[in-house]
Amino acid sequence: MEPTHFGPEQVTDEDRSYRGSRFSEVRDALYANPYQKLWGGAGEPPLPTHAVTLLGALRGVLPFGPPYFFRQAVARAVDSRADLRWGADGRGFRRIIHPNGICLTGLWEISAETPYSGYFRNGSRALAVGRYSTCCTETRRGHERSLSLVGKLFPTTDPDHSEPLRTASFITQQDLGGDRTDYVNDAELRNAPNTTAWRRGFGVPILLVESILFSLTDREPTQRQLYEIAELGKPDFSYRSDGCRLNPRPSILSAAQVWPMDPYWAPGF
Repeated sequence: MEPTHFGPEQVTDEDRSYRGSRFSEVRDALYANPYQKLWGGAGEPPLPTHAVTLLGALRGVLPFGPPYFFRQAVARAVDSRADLRWGADGRGFRRIIHPNGICLTGLWEISAETPYSGYFRNGSRALAVGRYSTCCTETRRGHERSLSLVGKLFPTTDPDHSEPLRTASFITQQDLGGDRTDYVNDAELRNAPNTTAWRRGFGVPILLVESILFSLTDREPTQRQLYEIAELGKPDFSYRSDGCRLNPRPSILSAAQVWPMDPYWAPGF
């Protein structure tokens, strides 16, 4: 995708008409055009690294010009439940703050007693598609970066289910200012992460723009809601979910199928 191409950052008719999807469709879309045919194989090209800049976060902010892309992206991240967003040209859309990431498929499984509802209950099992990304440009371990894991749960364990299913989403992240972890398994990811702004360094202005836009768009700008998972599979709308903290175990990530992410999968901004 060219640096000047942003695609449909805003909520579109494609988002509004969402009625569910099939796990196989999302999986096939992710595998269709990988950056590397064999993950880490000899002769494979290096994964691309896309720069995150204040100019990119402010593109379109001036009146009488193109639309403000980042504000559109924030509103879409809050409001859209679509699982795939191809756009009219089939090229997808650009991630403005989290452009560097990989995709994972696997199984969501709750194996301990909890007081929570929906797919937080003990024994819950669901197919999952996730995206592990970093904010912002820095991807190397041992440097300040903020790792993020977002995902969609399909309420089935059949990867070839025929009926479209409505998914439930989660968004988790490390300290928004950044943290130092050598391995992704060391990261503590929360739906209401801390914010240590000084760790962003020269990226503090971008963090301020994020804060302002989420405050204008969402009633709870400091946390991402979990009610979709707490309601999933319930016949009514009474639910309970206090928060989400993820510490990915090595067995989870090594068992998942890991491929670079093409830019049309939905969660995130």
